[in-house]
Amino acid sequence: MMTLQEVIVESHDDFPIWSSVVVGFDDDKSLVVLLEHDDYDEPDYAYKVYATVDKRDAMGMARRLNVSLTDLPAVIFKRYGEASNVFVPSEVEATFKDILDFILDCGVRYRLKREDKS
Repeated sequence: MMTLQEVIVESHDDFPIWSSVVVGFDDDKSLVVLLEHDDYDEPDYAYKVYATVDKRDAMGMARRLNVSLTDLPAVIFKRYGEASNVFVPSEVEATFKDILDFILDCGVRYRLKREDKS
């Protein structure tokens, strides 16, 4: 469960494959960028990828961007967010990669974890 989360982008609901990117904080106050991928025709291919920036690095990122720690999800939404869901999953995944590159550009690291949903 994430708090202060922002839905950055998601693909169209009517496609057989759906993806989304959400940014928020976990229980440890680490910044989490979550890529979720569902394949309605082939459920075995559904997964989640978590990119986690620990609290200390997230605080450094916030300092570098001159914002408060709790504003990071909103800052990322402002930079990469899209309210419409007209994207295809590959565009959603490209946005996820762009956000990860942005995190690295801020001088901090993240840890990746993939979780199969099946």
